[in-house]
Amino acid sequence: IEEKHMITFFSHIPKAGGTTLKQMFFRAFGPQGCIKVWDPNFGADVDVEGFRGLEESRFREISAVVGHLPVGSFMENPFGKSLFDRGQVDIITSVRHPFERMVSLYNYLSYNSEHPHHERIKKTPLANFVKYQPANYQFEYLKADCFKTPKDILKSLKVFSMEKSIEGFGKYFSERHNFIAGKVEVQNTSKTHAGSRRLYKVEDIPRDILLELNDKHELDLELYESAKRYGLG
Repeated sequence: IEEKHMITFFSHIPKAGGTTLKQMFFRAFGPQGCIKVWDPNFGADVDVEGFRGLEESRFREISAVVGHLPVGSFMENPFGKSLFDRGQVDIITSVRHPFERMVSLYNYLSYNSEHPHHERIKKTPLANFVKYQPANYQFEYLKADCFKTPKDILKSLKVFSMEKSIEGFGKYFSERHNFIAGKVEVQNTSKTHAGSRRLYKVEDIPRDILLELNDKHELDLELYESAKRYGLG
């Protein structure tokens, strides 16, 4: 790849508004201009494991890497890491209030009858589900050897809170790629699967469990609150 070739990497944290934001990449670069990373059974080019082994030639004609790919896994691709080290990768993402993200995931799993975990989650109370979710999921998704704290992540990545993400990504495309994204249709996959049924909310989590979650997801809360304050600065 020539020296000036820039790649944008959208690390799509599950249930943080990424389905909506992906549309901008496909409009700007075309689906063929992006390496799409998720389950290949659902239209991706490769999964996370497959991305790690992608050859340099796969990066030649693309402008973006888009999908459910943690930053640490991106860095495990030797050529991707070399591009990043040369300053040829912009990493951009959207983060969500961690409790909202977990409840959204619960809604998605309990109403999506095609999901392999659907039957199990349907029988699991919301309080139990959120209590046993991994700590600081979003922070862990974005950290790597070179980003060890929320401050490192916020300094080196373009991180927007979900509420400001359409505006933030739009501004990025306009300034960095001279591309006007236009109106973006908000996609809510949980709502689509639920249909007319009621979606669970954070308010449905018992107060004592919310207090536990505050401690358990302290780094995610810091990441989200900071992104909310500074994301469009």
